[in-house]
Amino acid sequence: LSSESPVFASRAVDFLVDMFNDSSDRVRVRAIRALTVMGTRSVIYLTDEQLSIAVSAIKDSSQSVRLRIYEFLSVSVVSSNGLQQLMHAIQDNLEAYSSDLLPVYRALKLLGANHSNIITPQLTCTLLNISQHYLSREARIDDVVYAGNVILVINTKRATRHAVASVLPDYVFGHLPYLCDKYPGCLPNNLAEYVPAHLPYVRQMLVRPTPDTLVTQMTRDDDEQQTSALFTRMQRVLNKACEEPASAQIADDLVLAARTFLHTATAECRQKVVARYAELVSIGVKIKVMVESHDTMQVGELFALTARLMHGSYEIEARTQGLDPLARTSLVYLR
Repeated sequence: LSSESPVFASRAVDFLVDMFNDSSDRVRVRAIRALTVMGTRSVIYLTDEQLSIAVSAIKDSSQSVRLRIYEFLSVSVVSSNGLQQLMHAIQDNLEAYSSDLLPVYRALKLLGANHSNIITPQLTCTLLNISQHYLSREARIDDVVYAGNVILVINTKRATRHAVASVLPDYVFGHLPYLCDKYPGCLPNNLAEYVPAHLPYVRQMLVRPTPDTLVTQMTRDDDEQQTSALFTRMQRVLNKACEEPASAQIADDLVLAARTFLHTATAECRQKVVARYAELVSIGVKIKVMVESHDTMQVGELFALTARLMHGSYEIEARTQGLDPLARTSLVYLR
């Protein structure tokens, strides 16, 4: 009925939002889902009272309810004061529920686009703690609340984004390449044009080369074969590193983790990470042999290999950013 009658839809919103307070998770989820479907056809304008109910529901102990609320809010529009109230509630959730991070960021992306008319430079300064009179202290790049605020303001529509970019300090632009890589799909693709001219290195990092269609097709066709070869190589070096009988179970566990990662990560990530990990395990085997040989002439090379192993270890961890939890967990275990 709501899809056929805008009048009915507008009147149904109040009743459906009120159902967010129901004691049954099933009722709450169905009400939220119905509103989300309505919002995908035409954004829903929430009153302050309706927003207060939604903000209360966003703190629900049930993750399924919280995730549905994020989806609903991404197709809703609120007032300027309501947006600040909503951002405070989202900040609390980011700090309380780390597993909600990506769903929240995806919702903030759409909220930014839907609220372009009220996300002013002044509001941007407030959200990002930017002083218009003094030099602002650089925010921590790993601050999840800060990252969420950046995603919100940077996803405004083109005209608003230029105004927002004019008040951003250089460090925010410097963080954009990192945020784009860590949270894929949460920031727009054309950010390089908003970066000031005196930050050419940031522009360069934000420009994503367009892959050749033929190369992309070849990569897709060869992916299964390459993945199988990479897994065989990883299995071989893992077994070599754990060749003692006491290490047999460790080798089995690591091979299982490797297989899990290969089946859950993206093709590009598999090729890069697995090949790199196999190389690092090979370095580890070399270090083990050198230590057992007690050859003092090789101390310099031993230090160099150890440094490469340490650097590569952190590189492996960095490549887990943006993966789904299962792939990330298996890869961190491998590390």
